[in-house]
Amino acid sequence: MKFPTKAEWVFVFCLFNALFNFALFLRCYFPLKQGLDGHASVHDTPLEPVTGREGLPASHYRRLVLMVIDALRADFVVGDINFMPYTKQLLQERRGVVFLARAHPPTVTLPRIKSITTGSIPGFVDVVMNFGSTVLTEDNLMTQLKQAGKTLTFFGDDTWLNLFPDHFTRSDGTTSFFVTDYTEVDNNVTRHLSQELAASDWDVMTLHYLGLDHIGHLAGPTSPLIKPKLQEMDTVIQQIYSAMQSWSASESPGLLVICGDHGMSDQGGHGGASPGEVLVPVVLLSPHTVFQHQKSGYPDIDQIDLCPTLSALMGLPIPKNNLGCVEVAALPQNTSLRDKVRAMQINAAQLARMLEKNVGDASQDHAYQLYKAALQSHSEWLAGANSSSESSKQSSGNQVLLAYQDAAQRMSQRISKMSTRYDMYGISVAVTALWMRDTKPLSPVEMFLVCGTILHTLSLVSSSFVEEEHQTWYFITSSIHTLLLFRLPDSFAGKFAASASGGGTATSGHMRSGDVLGRMSGEREENYVQYTQLKEHSKHNPWLKREMERKTTEGRSLDKAFLKTAVSLVVILCILRVLRRWNQTGNKWLDVPDVGDWLVMPENKMALSALVAVSLLCNLLTNLSRLRTLGGRAACACAMMAVYCSKAGTGATLMPETLTGIVSTQGVTEARLAYSFILVLLVLNLHQLWKDNVSSHASSQSSVRVALSGLSEFLEGLQAFWLCLMCLLLRPHNTALVAMLSVLERLVCGYVLRSVKLRPVCLLLYCMALGQAFFFFQGNSNSVSTVDVAAGYTALQDYQPVLIGIQMCFSTYAGVIFWLISCLKYVLLVLPSDASVDHQWLADAHTDMAITLLLTRALPLAVYTTLVTFMRYHLFVWTVFSPKLLYEGMLTVVYSAFYVTCLCVAHSLRSKGQQ
Repeated sequence: MKFPTKAEWVFVFCLFNALFNFALFLRCYFPLKQGLDGHASVHDTPLEPVTGREGLPASHYRRLVLMVIDALRADFVVGDINFMPYTKQLLQERRGVVFLARAHPPTVTLPRIKSITTGSIPGFVDVVMNFGSTVLTEDNLMTQLKQAGKTLTFFGDDTWLNLFPDHFTRSDGTTSFFVTDYTEVDNNVTRHLSQELAASDWDVMTLHYLGLDHIGHLAGPTSPLIKPKLQEMDTVIQQIYSAMQSWSASESPGLLVICGDHGMSDQGGHGGASPGEVLVPVVLLSPHTVFQHQKSGYPDIDQIDLCPTLSALMGLPIPKNNLGCVEVAALPQNTSLRDKVRAMQINAAQLARMLEKNVGDASQDHAYQLYKAALQSHSEWLAGANSSSESSKQSSGNQVLLAYQDAAQRMSQRISKMSTRYDMYGISVAVTALWMRDTKPLSPVEMFLVCGTILHTLSLVSSSFVEEEHQTWYFITSSIHTLLLFRLPDSFAGKFAASASGGGTATSGHMRSGDVLGRMSGEREENYVQYTQLKEHSKHNPWLKREMERKTTEGRSLDKAFLKTAVSLVVILCILRVLRRWNQTGNKWLDVPDVGDWLVMPENKMALSALVAVSLLCNLLTNLSRLRTLGGRAACACAMMAVYCSKAGTGATLMPETLTGIVSTQGVTEARLAYSFILVLLVLNLHQLWKDNVSSHASSQSSVRVALSGLSEFLEGLQAFWLCLMCLLLRPHNTALVAMLSVLERLVCGYVLRSVKLRPVCLLLYCMALGQAFFFFQGNSNSVSTVDVAAGYTALQDYQPVLIGIQMCFSTYAGVIFWLISCLKYVLLVLPSDASVDHQWLADAHTDMAITLLLTRALPLAVYTTLVTFMRYHLFVWTVFSPKLLYEGMLTVVYSAFYVTCLCVAHSLRSKGQQ
């Protein structure tokens, strides 16, 4: 065994150095926020001015039911369509009040629960931690309730049990990540209600329903499943409210709070900052309270305001790290003005302490001075309460209330800006290291591919171009194939001339520039005269006659190849145009209807089913040409049938009546069967590669070519394997996208790249561009909300974080990985005709590709990390720039695997060449 050379170790070091530097940047850019230690207590409560009254205002309610409906969009409650009639009736009777709460991005469950319970704004890194929540040690509402002697119970999303493991007397958690189930996951919560509502040994019950969110991930907000699910939630609300009516108004006044942790995008996901994702309703209902009348519209609040508001309603200290403001409109109508002002004083004092911790000289801060002014007005109001008329007292009190509210909001905004501290030293080190990559010049490549790579890197400096990055890649890929089409005559000109002169096919293999059409025309006229003369002589010369027939055959063959290549490029351009409208993505045109939107409509289920069946058949036919063994073709056919059954099992497509009894309700068994056939296909492919290697060692002079032929067939089989996996993991309507991808690749491999030779480095840039374009063709974007979480649960019945993460990665970057596999195969197409240089040439080619990949990754990373460092206080830092950072990191990991593969192949080829 030959050990890696010094140069190869340097390449590996460069890769891991780049990964380390980027990881260092992410760690410094997304620091884990540390809240203030300890928990608030009654002793922290400021004294009331003048009177010196201690403690907190009395609790308005003894019992609380907090009902969180995951992904509850605002329009599901307050929209024109009445999905929840009972709830709306209670609001009309003034037995409740509703607010529109704005959630801070990222709109995923874990940070939203933290915001509701702590009143703080979690960091963006909580997007990653959402899949592995840990104990919440920061001061929070649940801990305050427990310290106040309240008995807590919980049923629903087990994220709460991970955050508050020792808080609940009784609990029953359900996994929040098995998104294909939207029935049992809610039934497991509701089944406890009858017994719990009849019991009197609890004070606070938290319910977290997941079914609505899972429906959104599976089918989107327009699915016919949405209305029954919301009606089911309305029935649960009626059950709880009816039980609360039997509670004693004097001994056990109860409050029901209904809210969403986050909303739902128009595509069904969440995580971004679209109105559907950030606007959620907060509904307060109580049979023991008459709420203030909402004259017009619904008040806007921040989601973090819910924490201090519930603290005020339950008579609790406000958690130490709270940044929210008490919403006075949520207090019962009979609450005295003095208690309202007192609640705002406590809220403002808590925010003032936070300001003092975050600002060096807080006393000079304008927001802090407003707080002091409100405190002074409060003192004057209480001091003159006995000497003023009731109307004047009321007016002055309202002025004090408004002053506290203004000061509290300004202090909250000031702290929010100051609380995000960046490790600038670590960021500077990481950015500098990323810029100092090896800048060894590349071999000359086709100018447009280089310009396209640079163009994409420069486009990252604009937030709009980051949001609409897909447009950049769509332009690059379409332009590449248009350029190839216009330069196609040039690539065939030398071949036509060589054929006519008897020199054989041109061997340069690279495209040339110039007035190619004119040159070809001139060559054809000159060759025609020679051809006429030779034709006369060939009548009496048999050898010359055979030579003329050979030249004629070669000419016709070249004519056919030219025509097929030109038609292929036109077809490729048409496919790319269709794919652009298959899944609208980005931000600007996201709401424009696309093909995918039409296909997922319930009334078009028959059309979707037919399309999936035809697409799978198309994939099967193209894969048959990639597979050389009968067993592989049979496994591929069985895999395609199992894939369709798995889609039908989830209810996405229709199934013939003869098979409806066989297909399971969730499609899990069928998906596992599909996985089995796909793995069989991979094993057979690996076995065939092993047999080819054995044959190559047994042969003599042709061993190199035999081995490379076997490697080419293995990569063809690997493509077939990956296409089958894509059909299984991607959404049903994207099965047609996989079919178009398969057809496009056959055209590129069979005609385009065999006629227009590109250097290996140029092939890599070409495949990288197509991979990035297909990333967006799938419906992905630089927003977290477009991540297809449902793909992670394919063939799974419980929460398996490692398998879910792998499947989500494979699904998201399916197109990228496919084109990287194709790149390895395409290198063999441009192999020189001299067999003696095969090993060295291929080794150098893979090394050059590895270096190019490292540079093309390091350049955008260096530019983008520099940009986000300067933009760290930008308005779009959490909605645009930060999500893109996560995508860049994951893409770097995918490319790093390809980088290591290229280095390993290069090392293996050099070792064989030296034996």
